[in-house]
Amino acid sequence: MSRRVAAHWRTRSTKCRGVYGRTVGNATLLAGIRQDISPHSDTYAVIGVQGNVGTRLGWESYAFVSKEGDLTGEAQVIYQLPITSRLYLEPRVGLGWSAQAVAADAVRSGFTAGEGTLRLRYRLTKKANIYTALVHERLLGGTRRLVRDQGDAVQSTVVAIGFGFSL
Repeated sequence: MSRRVAAHWRTRSTKCRGVYGRTVGNATLLAGIRQDISPHSDTYAVIGVQGNVGTRLGWESYAFVSKEGDLTGEAQVIYQLPITSRLYLEPRVGLGWSAQAVAADAVRSGFTAGEGTLRLRYRLTKKANIYTALVHERLLGGTRRLVRDQGDAVQSTVVAIGFGFSL
């Protein structure tokens, strides 16, 4: 008896960020731009801060302002568990928010989504890395009710791939 397993791959969203960072004390202040390529194109100004608590626990928080003036953001806590000198397992917990309802994004004001991520990151060089991740997201509050009323899923689990580098 043979079985066929079909995998359906589609890109749910594509986003690029370019930020400049300046370390002040134990935190890094960030400013830059975010470009959403899909599902719809939009450009955002980015302001953020990231830091560490000890050697393995990190945090980051970002605020995004769209061309229309919509203010949204996200925050994450990250634990870095070294497997080898270049390979890390990074459990992450995040929370998204919006200052106002954004109809184009099916978002209501308040907390919009909670996210749990298990990321496997490989450091190619001191300033470049690649990663793959399993991401589970659950919509929250008014955003959850809005999306559920539209008949769409209020939670999802996806595989993500990406890369990061610094100059």
